[in-house]
Amino acid sequence: MEILLLLSVSILISFLLTIMFLPKWIRKCRQIDMLWEDMNKYGYPKNIAASGGIIL
Repeated sequence: MEILLLLSVSILISFLLTIMFLPKWIRKCRQIDMLWEDMNKYGYPKNIAASGGIIL
């Protein structure tokens, strides 16, 4: 039971931290022009924040 509680708490903390920091990271990437092309959209607009996996 302790392990399940510990796992649940760690998942919740990870989720909340991601929700908190990912929007800030996206704004910062737009400010410093650290964007990638979106290969799935027509015209390939540059609107994907680079290195989002660092935050995740």
